[in-house]
Amino acid sequence: MAGYLTTVACSLILSVGRAHVAIAASPAPLEISGPWLRLPPPGVKVTAGYMTLHNSGNTTLTITGISTTKPTHVELHNSRLTKDGQMSMEQAHAVTVAPGATVRLAPAGMHAMIFDAPTLAAGGTLDFTLELQDGRRVKGAFTAQRP
Repeated sequence: MAGYLTTVACSLILSVGRAHVAIAASPAPLEISGPWLRLPPPGVKVTAGYMTLHNSGNTTLTITGISTTKPTHVELHNSRLTKDGQMSMEQAHAVTVAPGATVRLAPAGMHAMIFDAPTLAAGGTLDFTLELQDGRRVKGAFTAQRP
C-alpha cells in the first residue's frame, strides 16, 4: 500500500511539474511586424522605434514595458496634438491589444522612445523585448532606417 501511495504521489508531483512548465513556456500570441528605428543625426542619443503589434489570441494582452540588450533606456510613449496645435508626448505605462486587434506604433503617435541609443548604421539592429503584464516576454529587433 505504501508503495502504491508513493507512486501516486510521485505521479501527481510530476504531472503538476509538467503543467507548470507548459504554462510557463507558452508563447504570447503577440505578433510583431516591421520594427524599425529612426536613425538619429550624429551625436544625438535619443530616437524612436516603431512597429505593428497584432494579438492573434483570444484574450487581451497588456504590454507594460520594453527593454533592450544594449545599455539603453526605453519607454513606451504616446504623442498627440494638443488643443493649441502643439505636439505633446507622454509616457504610456501600458499598451493594451485586444483579441484580434492590431496596434501601430508609428511617427506622431504611439512609439518606443529610446534614450542613450547605441550608434547604428542604416540596416543595423537593436534587439528588444516587450514585457507583458502576465510575465511573458516577446522578443523583436528594430532595424535602423533613415526617415
